[in-house]
Amino acid sequence: MIVFVLVGICIAAFIAQTVIPGFTGLFVLVSAQVLERPWTLVTAIFLHGDLGHLLFNMFALTLFGAILESIVGRKKFLLIFFVGGVIASIGSIFLYKAALGASGAIFAILGTLAILRPKMQVWVSFVPRRCGQSVILLDYLYPAGLRIWRISLGLDLALEADCTCAEGFQNNEKSRLMKEVRS
Repeated sequence: MIVFVLVGICIAAFIAQTVIPGFTGLFVLVSAQVLERPWTLVTAIFLHGDLGHLLFNMFALTLFGAILESIVGRKKFLLIFFVGGVIASIGSIFLYKAALGASGAIFAILGTLAILRPKMQVWVSFVPRRCGQSVILLDYLYPAGLRIWRISLGLDLALEADCTCAEGFQNNEKSRLMKEVRS
């Protein structure tokens, strides 16, 4: 599964961040430099601010990413991951001086799952909820709480719009899947 490759890249990037001086600076999204360094809209997705940030994101990416990849396939999964991550990076330009992290890509995955499998049960804070309800909770409560205590770090903390970043694609995909089910 491609999700494990993405997790491996994030872990390798985090190791490089900790052992190679200046590595983060080469690939982090800096709002004032985005026109000169447009690749950082993508590379920042693979960087993380600390071990907790990495572990939480990789847990969510592995859990939800594997489910979504099995539903939509490798190519569409990668499209959702990268479109979500890049849109989060673009949104971060307006909110932060610098940004990093896979949260936007992960919330795009969650948003897609909420649309394609809204009744799928997931656990949020030890309470089982349907996927659609869980995404709403995570999308609005999680970022609001984290912004209070981590805003000074400038981490990309899942913009509220991330869950619907690929909404047009997702709605088309849901329609196609529903037609296949009916046939």
